[in-house]
Amino acid sequence: MKVSFHLTKFMCFQIPKTEQEWLAVAKQYQALWKFPHAVGAIDGKHVVLQCPRNSASEYLNYKNAFSIVLFALVDANYSFMFVDVECQGRISDSGVFTNTELYKKLEKKFICLPQPVPLNGREKCVPYFFYRR
Repeated sequence: MKVSFHLTKFMCFQIPKTEQEWLAVAKQYQALWKFPHAVGAIDGKHVVLQCPRNSASEYLNYKNAFSIVLFALVDANYSFMFVDVECQGRISDSGVFTNTELYKKLEKKFICLPQPVPLNGREKCVPYFFYRR
Protein backbone atom coordinates (compact mmCIF):
# COMPACT_ATOMS: atom_id res chain seq x y z
CA MET A 1 0.00 0.00 0.00
CA LYS A 2 1.35 3.39 -0.97
CA VAL A 3 0.85 6.26 1.46
CA SER A 4 1.21 9.85 0.38
CA PHE A 5 1.03 13.10 2.26
CA HIS A 6 1.58 16.79 1.73
CA LEU A 7 4.22 18.67 3.66
CA THR A 8 2.45 21.43 5.57
CA LYS A 9 3.50 23.74 8.33
CA PHE A 10 2.71 22.67 11.89
CA MET A 11 3.03 24.99 14.87
CA CYS A 12 1.97 24.79 18.48
CA PHE A 13 2.07 27.60 21.03
CA GLN A 14 1.74 27.23 24.79
CA ILE A 15 4.35 29.78 25.67
CA PRO A 16 3.97 31.97 28.75
CA LYS A 17 2.03 35.15 28.09
CA THR A 18 3.24 37.30 30.98
CA GLU A 19 6.52 38.12 32.65
CA GLN A 20 5.29 36.34 35.80
CA GLU A 21 4.68 33.12 33.83
CA TRP A 22 8.22 33.31 32.39
CA LEU A 23 9.59 33.85 35.89
CA ALA A 24 7.76 30.69 37.01
CA VAL A 25 9.55 28.75 34.23
CA ALA A 26 12.89 30.26 35.32
CA LYS A 27 12.13 29.23 38.90
CA GLN A 28 11.60 25.62 37.70
CA TYR A 29 14.99 25.64 35.94
CA GLN A 30 16.65 27.00 39.06
CA ALA A 31 14.97 24.44 41.36
CA LEU A 32 15.36 21.36 39.15
CA TRP A 33 18.61 22.03 37.29
CA LYS A 34 20.36 24.74 39.33
CA PHE A 35 20.37 26.82 36.13
CA PRO A 36 19.49 30.46 36.86
CA HIS A 37 17.72 32.72 34.37
CA ALA A 38 16.90 29.94 31.88
CA VAL A 39 13.35 30.30 30.56
CA GLY A 40 13.43 27.36 28.17
CA ALA A 41 15.59 24.95 26.23
CA ILE A 42 15.54 24.96 22.42
CA ASP A 43 16.70 22.40 19.90
CA GLY A 44 15.86 20.91 16.55
CA LYS A 45 15.58 17.35 15.33
CA HIS A 46 15.72 16.10 11.75
CA VAL A 47 12.80 13.83 10.92
CA VAL A 48 13.82 11.61 8.00
CA LEU A 49 11.34 11.25 5.14
CA GLN A 50 11.15 10.10 1.55
CA CYS A 51 12.16 12.68 -1.02
CA PRO A 52 9.08 14.86 -1.64
CA ARG A 53 8.03 15.12 -5.29
CA ASN A 54 9.59 17.95 -7.28
CA SER A 55 11.68 19.08 -4.31
CA ALA A 56 15.10 18.42 -5.85
CA SER A 57 17.57 18.83 -2.96
CA GLU A 58 15.49 21.23 -0.81
CA TYR A 59 15.01 18.60 1.90
CA LEU A 60 18.48 17.01 1.65
CA ASN A 61 20.30 17.48 4.97
CA TYR A 62 23.99 17.42 5.92
CA LYS A 63 23.86 13.62 6.34
CA ASN A 64 22.58 13.15 2.77
CA ALA A 65 19.12 12.13 3.96
CA PHE A 66 15.85 13.87 3.17
CA SER A 67 14.35 15.46 6.26
CA ILE A 68 12.14 18.11 7.75
CA VAL A 69 13.16 19.83 10.99
CA LEU A 70 11.14 19.71 14.20
CA PHE A 71 12.09 22.75 16.31
CA ALA A 72 10.98 22.87 19.95
CA LEU A 73 11.10 24.98 23.11
CA VAL A 74 10.58 23.07 26.37
CA ASP A 75 10.33 23.98 30.03
CA ALA A 76 12.39 22.47 32.87
CA ASN A 77 10.12 19.38 32.96
CA TYR A 78 10.57 18.75 29.21
CA SER A 79 7.01 19.91 28.51
CA PHE A 80 6.62 21.52 25.11
CA MET A 81 5.90 25.25 25.10
CA PHE A 82 6.46 25.75 21.37
CA VAL A 83 6.81 23.39 18.40
CA ASP A 84 7.41 24.26 14.75
CA VAL A 85 7.71 21.63 12.02
CA GLU A 86 8.34 23.24 8.67
CA CYS A 87 11.94 23.85 7.65
CA GLN A 88 13.61 21.69 5.05
CA GLY A 89 16.54 19.58 6.21
CA ARG A 90 19.06 21.67 4.28
CA ILE A 91 18.47 24.72 6.49
CA SER A 92 21.08 25.43 9.21
CA ASP A 93 20.19 25.48 12.92
CA SER A 94 20.23 29.28 13.06
CA GLY A 95 18.19 29.44 9.86
CA VAL A 96 15.59 27.08 11.33
CA PHE A 97 15.27 29.28 14.42
CA THR A 98 14.99 32.54 12.44
CA ASN A 99 12.19 30.99 10.36
CA THR A 100 10.01 30.22 13.40
CA GLU A 101 7.10 32.28 14.68
CA LEU A 102 8.81 32.22 18.08
CA TYR A 103 11.77 34.17 16.68
CA LYS A 104 9.50 36.61 14.85
CA LYS A 105 7.48 37.27 18.01
CA LEU A 106 10.67 37.77 20.03
CA GLU A 107 12.00 40.23 17.44
CA LYS A 108 8.74 42.22 17.47
CA LYS A 109 8.73 42.21 21.30
CA PHE A 110 5.39 40.33 21.39
CA ILE A 111 6.88 37.94 23.97
CA CYS A 112 7.41 39.54 27.38
CA LEU A 113 10.59 37.97 28.72
CA PRO A 114 11.53 39.20 32.20
CA GLN A 115 13.88 42.16 32.49
CA PRO A 116 17.50 41.36 33.41
CA VAL A 117 18.22 41.22 37.14
CA PRO A 118 21.35 40.35 39.13
CA LEU A 119 21.98 36.74 40.14
CA ASN A 120 21.88 36.05 43.88
CA GLY A 121 24.79 37.74 45.61
CA ARG A 122 25.86 39.68 42.49
CA GLU A 123 25.47 43.24 41.23
CA LYS A 124 25.58 42.97 37.43
CA CYS A 125 22.21 42.38 35.73
CA VAL A 126 21.95 39.12 33.77
CA PRO A 127 19.34 38.56 31.03
CA TYR A 128 16.92 35.64 30.94
CA PHE A 129 17.66 33.26 28.06
CA PHE A 130 16.83 30.09 26.13
CA TYR A 131 19.34 27.30 26.66
CA ARG A 132 20.50 25.41 23.56
CA ARG A 133 22.12 22.01 23.85
